[in-house]
Amino acid sequence: MKTGKLMIIDGNSILNRAFYALQGAQMLSASDGLHTNAIYGFLNILNKYLEEEKPQYLCVAFDLKAPTFRHKEFEEYKATRKEMPRELAEQLPYVKDILDAMNIKRLEMEGFEADDIIGSISKCAEERNMQVVIVTGDRDSLQLVSDKTRVLLPVTRAGRTVTEEYDANAVIAAYGVTPLQLIDVKGLMGDKSDNIPGVPGVGKVTAFKLIKEYGSLEGVYENIESIEKKSLREKLESNMELAFLSKRVATIERNMPELCKLDEL
Repeated sequence: MKTGKLMIIDGNSILNRAFYALQGAQMLSASDGLHTNAIYGFLNILNKYLEEEKPQYLCVAFDLKAPTFRHKEFEEYKATRKEMPRELAEQLPYVKDILDAMNIKRLEMEGFEADDIIGSISKCAEERNMQVVIVTGDRDSLQLVSDKTRVLLPVTRAGRTVTEEYDANAVIAAYGVTPLQLIDVKGLMGDKSDNIPGVPGVGKVTAFKLIKEYGSLEGVYENIESIEKKSLREKLESNMELAFLSKRVATIERNMPELCKLDEL
């Protein structure tokens, strides 16, 4: 049984966050014109959390351009996302080269997102009794929080980077539901940033209220007749398939056993 701590960096998310956090009046660039703000910011964040957390295992997960299993189930998934800015795209290969030079394992797989890699690797580590720290700018990862897994969200406030840290108790304190119930909430309210539809007409407040009351999306539909507000009940009844589709699309894959090679990290 392994022990120790694994840190997983959400590569695209942190790179994206660094790019927009370090723009200012003029973007950082090298003498040959290569923009460097994302590279510089990414490495600052990486080094900050390495120093603070001192993990024994480390990897960085990246998205690939290829469509994922979610696109096959729901063609409009992330259809409203803007293309990566050219100034950011040109920095991505350099970050990967730097990670390779630092002997930091990077993971990417066609058909899956970085979230799925993070979900699967963290589950492997938990099963080996390891502590897991996920560094990301994406709150979707909060569904992965457990008694062994924390999520660190670097955010910029008043021009400086601070960390929002979530363990299971912090998720419940902030949202009033468990980490896994956040998936059920998204099944109802959807997610505009990922173009996940949810149930039309059901917003954030109603979604959280229903999940707190009935425990899960399944619980909502098992007790649909007890929902007194007729208009809400009709919205739920007429969009049941869409709700469960949204929940499936929002669920991070955690069973990619080919990634469970923790000695490589």
